[in-house]
Amino acid sequence: MNSPAAILARLRPLRKRLALGAFSLALALALAEAACRLLARNGPADPLAGADRPATFFRVDPERQPLAAVADADAVRIAVIGDSFTVGAGVQTTDRYAAQLERMLNARAGRRPVKIKLFAYAGTSTFQQLAFLKEALRWRPDVLVLGICLNDVEDVAKPGQIAEWRSDMLPPPPPPRLAAILRRSVCLSMAYRGWAVRAARRGYVRYYRRIYDPDYSGWSRFRVAIKKFQVACADEEVPLLAVILPLMSDPFEKGRYRFEFAHEAIRALLESSGMAHLDALAAFRGKNPLRMTAIPVIDPHPSEIAHRILAETVLDRLLALGYLPEDYRPVECGAGDVLRKRWERTGEWMDPLRKPGEGNE
Repeated sequence: MNSPAAILARLRPLRKRLALGAFSLALALALAEAACRLLARNGPADPLAGADRPATFFRVDPERQPLAAVADADAVRIAVIGDSFTVGAGVQTTDRYAAQLERMLNARAGRRPVKIKLFAYAGTSTFQQLAFLKEALRWRPDVLVLGICLNDVEDVAKPGQIAEWRSDMLPPPPPPRLAAILRRSVCLSMAYRGWAVRAARRGYVRYYRRIYDPDYSGWSRFRVAIKKFQVACADEEVPLLAVILPLMSDPFEKGRYRFEFAHEAIRALLESSGMAHLDALAAFRGKNPLRMTAIPVIDPHPSEIAHRILAETVLDRLLALGYLPEDYRPVECGAGDVLRKRWERTGEWMDPLRKPGEGNE
């Protein structure tokens, strides 16, 4: 039998390796903690620090609108219905896509002026917006645009269910004992925040999967609303265009944008009903979500840039459908091509892997 001394002698190298491993792990954790503290010290403490949103949002009185002096009877009237995306939450009212679209349609002289009037309210579903439809049709529009955000299929008659499902979209808080530990370690708190954000992102997708379940009551109401929009506009002989507005917080590339299923469901419904529609997601492919949102992570409503893209896309679709004559398309100026070429040359010159002599002309 081996004596205790012999056993201890054989275990001594193992003990040394374990001690060395424990020391290395402790040193790595200490260095990671120091690095995280340094990053936290140099980074913004306030998530809104550096946000470039307006300090004040101003209202333009109706009588001071650019086309206020133009009688409705003398103008081409376009009614736009929607929710907070259409209202322009997070941007000035003059920057929302309806206002930018109006400016684009009035860019050429010698045409009847185009007046765009908004019938929209934040937080409403498409079913609720049927009330706006009645008001809009009383205005006697020549064209009606319906903005559809992906959450417009919510059944607002069941607020408790919506609140419960939305709670799954929030980062889960740690248990009290773990929270006490996380408050003492910047590194561990950063790791937990990363995990919690990923969990919330998964909950975000689950939420939309739930409201796009074919058996969900909100989806049933949405189908009813779409049919009523179509019938009411047909009865009044008002051309209708439905615009599907993508969520701005995700990468827009195919395979990375996580809400393709919602777009597919809405498109299938609109196509089966024969309603003219536009899925604006295609216009955002390849765009940077950080530039498309009002405040990344904090406010995913469209930024001024996103509203401009929406306005350009809706303009093209209205003209392609023949809802407006082609001569309402603004005349392009040559400066655009000059700028684009300059940007390309600058990008080539800034590329560190460019060939010698490239980008220096």
